[in-house]
Amino acid sequence: MKTKILTTLVLVLLALGSLGCSSILPSAAPTQAKVEPTKVSFTSPFEQALERTNAEFKKGNFDQALAEYTKAIESDPKSAVAYNNRGMAYKAKANPELAKADDKVTELGLKDAALYTSQGAGFEGKGNLLDQAIADYTKAIAIDPKYALAYYNRGRAYEAKNNPDQAFSDYTKVLELDPTDAAAHNYRGVFYHDQEKYDDAIVEYTKAIESDPKYARAYSNRGNVYDAKGNLDQALADYTKAIELDSRYARAYNNRGLVYYAQGKLDQALADYNKAIEADSKWALAYSNRGRVYYDQGNFDRAIVDFNRVIELDPNNALAYAYRGAAYTEKGDWDRGLADCNKAIELDPTMDAAYHNRGIAYWKKGNLDQAIADLTKAIELDPTSTSAITYKYRGSVYRAKGMKEQATADFQKYLELNPKASDRTQVEQWLRELKGQ
Repeated sequence: MKTKILTTLVLVLLALGSLGCSSILPSAAPTQAKVEPTKVSFTSPFEQALERTNAEFKKGNFDQALAEYTKAIESDPKSAVAYNNRGMAYKAKANPELAKADDKVTELGLKDAALYTSQGAGFEGKGNLLDQAIADYTKAIAIDPKYALAYYNRGRAYEAKNNPDQAFSDYTKVLELDPTDAAAHNYRGVFYHDQEKYDDAIVEYTKAIESDPKYARAYSNRGNVYDAKGNLDQALADYTKAIELDSRYARAYNNRGLVYYAQGKLDQALADYNKAIEADSKWALAYSNRGRVYYDQGNFDRAIVDFNRVIELDPNNALAYAYRGAAYTEKGDWDRGLADCNKAIELDPTMDAAYHNRGIAYWKKGNLDQAIADLTKAIELDPTSTSAITYKYRGSVYRAKGMKEQATADFQKYLELNPKASDRTQVEQWLRELKGQ
């Protein structure tokens, strides 16, 4: 019998991966495009100095760029461009390792806009740099209230500080200045998705696509919303379109793989996770999802390899330990299974799957009382329909102990929560046996 791994946890990770999360993450994909600060037409000595500073920014020499932008501001305190670019340098410095080119460069193709983004990840302890970035964007706006780019960049900084309301306000201002700005529509869509206002999110993503039909991220994000609404066919269509536009869009492959997985199309899901890993070999979530497919296919050795990789990339990933523990248990290596589940519980004491998986390992080792305790804890943590399989296994342990009344109650609960269970005939037979029929 298979140890439980909760699909819902993977889907939540998608959400936290896709909205920024995420997420739900927003589903921002790694990109090979170069990052450029705002450009101007260089003619004056001031503008020539600004060009040299922009070059330092593009090289990743953020301290040098900050110093030179500051000199530029001292030279011309009314330069909104200099304040905007220094703001970008502050934000880039806050998270240089996770820096990604913003979609205003990579997808909208606007050469006069760029911003390092990570949807807030990796900014722990860097709040002061973000505050300085926001202060500079605000100064740029004060100098030029119609400077849409500064509003956009400030909105992205507010997102990094986990201040979605102010970010939304800035994106709205961008659209007042330019109603066709696809990126602003996209990020308003992210806001609505986070608020579970799915119809509003679809409207925004659709407007982004209408403004830029080649905007792969907007298609992928809209696919996330359709997925959340249960419209899997439309989600597949949007993910596929995003992949057509960007053949190395790791998150679109991953998210399409999740839909295939939900549909029971494991081979297609596996192919998409392979593509996601090919596009981003350091993305732990894609390895985790692929490991789940291998597990469901009974290929426990390959599942363990993938969960090893997840732990290597993210040593505090409790879910990976719970998954790997399940795979070890299925291989009969119960001690390793117990050790991994213990580690998962240490990292996340609220993870019902870890208690479930540890309960199964105890059961197979013959420690029935501890198995019942862990399976009961799993049910307490998740009393919803996703816990149906746990009732079945706890019922089986009760049955093994001769506790007929408790076993009967658990098997009945299992069938109540899972009326279309593929093993319904077997469970009903157990119930008849318990009743002496």
